[in-house]
Amino acid sequence: LLIYKTKMEKLKKEISENKSDILKYREKRVGAPKASTLYTTKSDFDIKITETKNENTILENEIRIIKDNLKNDFKEIGVNLSSEQIDVLLTRVDGDDIIQISLVMETLKHITNQIMLLMKESKEELTQAKKYYGMHQVLLELVVYIQQKYIDKSNKVYIPKIDKMIIDSAEMIANTSRLRDMEEDTRRRSIYSNNIDAQKLTNKAAKRYKYDLITSRNNMIEAQKISKANLALSKNTYATVLLSADLFDLISESQSMFEEVSKIQVPNLLPFENMQMEQKYRELTEKLR
Repeated sequence: LLIYKTKMEKLKKEISENKSDILKYREKRVGAPKASTLYTTKSDFDIKITETKNENTILENEIRIIKDNLKNDFKEIGVNLSSEQIDVLLTRVDGDDIIQISLVMETLKHITNQIMLLMKESKEELTQAKKYYGMHQVLLELVVYIQQKYIDKSNKVYIPKIDKMIIDSAEMIANTSRLRDMEEDTRRRSIYSNNIDAQKLTNKAAKRYKYDLITSRNNMIEAQKISKANLALSKNTYATVLLSADLFDLISESQSMFEEVSKIQVPNLLPFENMQMEQKYRELTEKLR
């Protein structure tokens, strides 16, 4: 997936650069002469634009091939993904883009569910088990990451901003009240009073929302404790599956080797009768007689 994403980024960058070149060619074409031996003509720019467009068509086709290849790779392990899900997996995700991460997570959940079914059908065949428990761990890692992002944003962005709004609205109420008290015109005093009511409502809503934010953050902290506990269990289970898979592979390899070695048979050893020496001995004995 990483290899495919790297290729995609490179192709998209080239397409973007080509599009920029096309805009430049079109701009320069406006002031270009119709015919010239010294300067680039309108027809020259037309050719450049056409060539660059053709190049982009080729690059876009390469992107389609990458998507098809990735789709087929997933099919080979028994996972069927839609074109939209392939797009999500190939989209570059920024660490702060929680929405995009959530989309990726939905696709990963879809993949995990399909692998889970394959594992059940294979009666926990260890290769399938490794895929399933590995994907399950990845999902929990993402959950913990997203939860932490929300907690950090609440502490560093949302709550400080709402605090500032509460202070600003309180100051605005005081300032508007002062202006109303100084105003002698009845109509303008009435508008100031309406403004004060609106500002008080804003202040009240901000305080209420701050309470909601703190409650949500605290609930998320508690939820993350459960997620972290589940992640620890998932890591331990995955390690257990890996250990079982390694043991299974070792047993299979050793049994296979034993069977192969057992097939090798050496002919029975013949006793050494030292026939030549016996013959020489007889010859010597005869001579001595």
